[in-house]
Amino acid sequence: DTAYVASSGSDSNDGTSEKPFATLSKAYTMLNRGGKIVVKDTAVYEGTSKPILIEGESTSANITLPAEISLQSDLRLSNITLSGASTIYANGHNFIAESSVSSTDRLSVYGGCKSTDLVGDTYLTLLGGKYNNVYGGGYAGKVSGNTNIVLGCVDKDNNVNSLFRIKTDISRTSWQYAVEIKSMLSINNVTKNELSGCIISSVV
Repeated sequence: DTAYVASSGSDSNDGTSEKPFATLSKAYTMLNRGGKIVVKDTAVYEGTSKPILIEGESTSANITLPAEISLQSDLRLSNITLSGASTIYANGHNFIAESSVSSTDRLSVYGGCKSTDLVGDTYLTLLGGKYNNVYGGGYAGKVSGNTNIVLGCVDKDNNVNSLFRIKTDISRTSWQYAVEIKSMLSINNVTKNELSGCIISSVV
């Protein structure tokens, strides 16, 4: 299912491309089991308990984020610009920012919760956007499971040239991870001289 949202829309519309809604919250009511919301120009982020893909109709589409976001379900972002220096708590849900995502401000992302403990693993895939900090765990709460980290090599045109996943293991050393990452780069024909930057995250 797909619903459309636009700044010129109305929540009395039917949510089609020709008659979009005005708010994400109204679009959520149309998607009984979750689905895709297409932002035609601008929107303000609102939370939901349904798994959602929010996608910009064009690269100029923009969504304004609140100071804090606490996910209640999986969230995927695609082809959209994020505005606002938000802190996002994934609460163990899948949070995915595709390579087509950009941000005007730096974000902070936690795989776990703000203040409560999480039983299970955390899942973050951050291929687009700017970040101050990325934490696999929680802010104050503990995480009993592993952090699932997705690594990607993105070129200057935001194309993902290679993608691989690493799962943390407390018994492994930093050297073991270094060897694994180097091997993955080699398999994907990427040399260290081709890398201009990286994101490093850790869980303590």
